[in-house]
Amino acid sequence: MNHTTQRLWLGIFGWCFLLMMSPTYTHAQVGGASGIQSRLFMSSYERSLGGVAVSLPSFGTRLPLSVNPAAARSQGEQWEALMQTSVLTFDRAHHRVSVHAPLDERLGLRVHLAQYRIGDIDGRSVSGYPTRTFTTSESMIGVQLGLAITEQIEAGLGISWHHSSLHPDLEPATTIGVDLGIQSTLSERYAWMIVAKDLLATYRWTTGTIAGSSQEGSIRQGFTRRFVFGHTFSAMDRLQMHHSITLSTQQQDSPDQARYSESGLLLRDSGEQITRALSTSFGLNWAAHSLFSVQIGLHSTPFSDVETTWKGSGGFMLDLVDVPVVETFHYAIWSEHSDIGFAHTFSLTFSL
Repeated sequence: MNHTTQRLWLGIFGWCFLLMMSPTYTHAQVGGASGIQSRLFMSSYERSLGGVAVSLPSFGTRLPLSVNPAAARSQGEQWEALMQTSVLTFDRAHHRVSVHAPLDERLGLRVHLAQYRIGDIDGRSVSGYPTRTFTTSESMIGVQLGLAITEQIEAGLGISWHHSSLHPDLEPATTIGVDLGIQSTLSERYAWMIVAKDLLATYRWTTGTIAGSSQEGSIRQGFTRRFVFGHTFSAMDRLQMHHSITLSTQQQDSPDQARYSESGLLLRDSGEQITRALSTSFGLNWAAHSLFSVQIGLHSTPFSDVETTWKGSGGFMLDLVDVPVVETFHYAIWSEHSDIGFAHTFSLTFSL
């Protein structure tokens, strides 16, 4: 058995072991968590691999990575733009535009604009009577800065401004989120990363006198904080394996003493509730051709009701070398939580 075959079987065995040993149980259920736009904010490439990816020098630097701000430094040496849209079930959609700018040999910058939108929502009162149709949306403007500390270690900082228009009777809420990341390339075939997502981000809605209520109140709901450890290993020149473990925590007002308006809108909440969950993801990237690669992924869903639920994903990427300006096209299909259907994500990268 040659060395390449040995590395292949060793890598497969190690990744299967990590997949089986990764903690996938949950501690509590979270419903209606804030920051859905932020949780959807990942590239189609990352989505097809189960949610997290780490770049390797042997696979190039042009992979569209979004989760780790440290990747803003290693993404490439030219200005690039990314346009991406996700088509979801129940009249939902997510759109984003990103621009990557290499500032110098050690510093890289990325700027993002994104929006999550739900249309044609049928409003209902507490009694179940129809009220009106409305649209809700959540938008984000973000900046990521990546710095090469050494030849093998890169660190990153991300700052994002979030705006949520939840209900016509509520004033929009805004907040600031912070992301921290680090990644290390130990060799041409192995790299790891640690990321903290959505630190400090918390929406607070002041209900005021709405829907005929004379009592004022407020709703406070923190984003789902995510702490991710991910690593990747290339057992063969054309095969790259990804694995990650994510700790998700959420802090929100407890619904024990909730007050509702006649239209069914939550007016006031008191108390505090903190929930935590662990999840894992596993992905394979196969470079079938110099211009074509295929991805498959598997991930567990945090905050499920009773037991771990596994969801699949997949996709492919085309390197469009003969198309002016356009560099790559990527497609991902992935299963949403709660078995509500499959989502489709399309992205294009452009050279600027």
